[in-house]
Amino acid sequence: MEYLLTARKEVVLSAGAFQSPQLLMVSGIGPAPQLQQHNISVVADRPGVGQNMWDHVDMEVTYKVDVVGFNTLKNETYNQEQLDGFHTVPAVSMYGSYGADYIGWEKLPANYRANMTSTARDQLATFPSDWPEIEYEVASIYESDFHGYGTFVVIPVSPLSRGSVSLHSNSMLDPPIIDPQWLTNPADVELAIQALKRAREILASPALAPIRLGSEVAPGESVVTDAQILEYIRNTFFMNWHAAATCKMGRTNDTMAVVDSKARVIGVQNLRVVDASAFALLPPGHPISTVYGLAEKISADIVANR
Repeated sequence: MEYLLTARKEVVLSAGAFQSPQLLMVSGIGPAPQLQQHNISVVADRPGVGQNMWDHVDMEVTYKVDVVGFNTLKNETYNQEQLDGFHTVPAVSMYGSYGADYIGWEKLPANYRANMTSTARDQLATFPSDWPEIEYEVASIYESDFHGYGTFVVIPVSPLSRGSVSLHSNSMLDPPIIDPQWLTNPADVELAIQALKRAREILASPALAPIRLGSEVAPGESVVTDAQILEYIRNTFFMNWHAAATCKMGRTNDTMAVVDSKARVIGVQNLRVVDASAFALLPPGHPISTVYGLAEKISADIVANR
C-alpha cells in the first residue's frame, strides 16, 4: 500500500531505528556509494545513515521456584479472574505486568572485572564513570514452558559492537538489510561471560534458598567453563528491541552525524528525524523515556521555530 503525503513546512520522520535510515536512503540521503548501487539519485551524501547501530541483548539464568508466577495462568479459572481484574484494576492483575517485575543495574564487581583482559577493561573505561554495565530483570518466565520458573534476565548495557542498516533495493516495500553485529566486539563477549557468572552467583545465594527448587535449569550445572558459557550465550541470547543511533545526532562537521542538535537532517532543509535512530548513543537501560524526552525537546524547538 502506498500513500502520498505533502507538507507545507516540515517533515518529521519517526519510523524507528530500522526504517528511518531506510526512508532517508531511498530518498537520496545516505552513503553515496550505496545509493548509487541501487540507482538512487544522491541528494545528500551522509555516510552515517544506517551506521552506528547500538543495541542490547538479553541472556537468562533460570531456576524452578516456589513462587506464584505466570505459570498459574494455565489454570483457566485463575486466568479469567486475572483477565477480569486487569479490566477493572490493572495494577493488581498479573496482566498488569509486562513480564519483568523488578529491574536493577550495577557496574561489574571488581572480582569479575579482574577476569577480563586489560584491553576489554580499557574499552569499558571509555564510558562515563557512573555508567552501569549490567541490567537485571526478574521475571517468572522460561521459554520451554510455564511451570513455576524464576528467570534472571541479564542485559549488558555498555555495548561496543555496532550494527548497520542497509538497503535491499530502492523501494520502501522491500525490508532493509539489518546486520546487528551483536557480540562481535571481543570486549562485549568478555563482559557477557562475566555478567552471566555474576547473575549465577546472585541466584545461587543463600538469601534465595527458600524459594529455589532444585538445581539451576539454565544454563545448567554442566555449563562451567568460559567456553561453555559463551556457547550457551550464543545459542540462547535474544534482542531487547533497543536498536538506536542509526541516524545519529552530532555536530555538523562530523561526517558520520545525520542530524544536528535540533534533529534536523544535515545537508537538506525542512526534514527532521525524531525517534531512537537520532540518539547519539544508547542509554544504559530502556530507551522509551529518552524517546519521549527527545520528542518533547524537538517539539519545543519546532514551536519556537528553531
